[in-house]
Amino acid sequence: MTIESLEIVFYTLLFVVPGFITDSVYRYCYPQSEDTGQYTIIRFLWFTFINYILWFPLIYLIFLNDFHTGHPYWSFVISGFLVLIGPGILGFLISIIVIQGWLRRFLQRVGFNPIHVIPTSWDYQFNRIENYVYVIVYFIDGSSIGGLFSSLSFASSRSGERDIYLEKVYDIDDDGNWIEKKNTDGIWVASIDIRAIEFLKGGE
Repeated sequence: MTIESLEIVFYTLLFVVPGFITDSVYRYCYPQSEDTGQYTIIRFLWFTFINYILWFPLIYLIFLNDFHTGHPYWSFVISGFLVLIGPGILGFLISIIVIQGWLRRFLQRVGFNPIHVIPTSWDYQFNRIENYVYVIVYFIDGSSIGGLFSSLSFASSRSGERDIYLEKVYDIDDDGNWIEKKNTDGIWVASIDIRAIEFLKGGE
């Protein structure tokens, strides 16, 4: 490996990897539109910059009074934290700020109307479900079923596929009574069969 390639690896680790980790954690915690890759590097560099600003006291400590020469082990540990662990924490913090809507509400108060980062209503609604919710799935053929969406259920977050798995299934009779289906382990519903999904308040 040449000196030039070592320098590329070093600068990639220093300026790109922290931003990549922050962005990955953020996207894992909060569904967003597909990345086209056009501004990926710029976004990584921006997150890296914020990461180093957030953990600036640790950076200052390493270079304070030649700390890195007198304490090489702890300098290595702190450097590893700055590049690998700190960016993950930053991504989690950004996710909390966005999920709680603090930044969006602040921008709206000062006269801005920012575009919502969640790409679809599907992602928005299923991201809001904290414990459980009863739903009615209406099919294209005019039929419908009731279901429980809870911790063992799943809704796809891929933009090209909006299928759903419900852990409990109910038939709904003409009087509106819910009758749980026995001997079943839930139901998978393909996106092409779904016409609408109704989310019920207060259970069945």
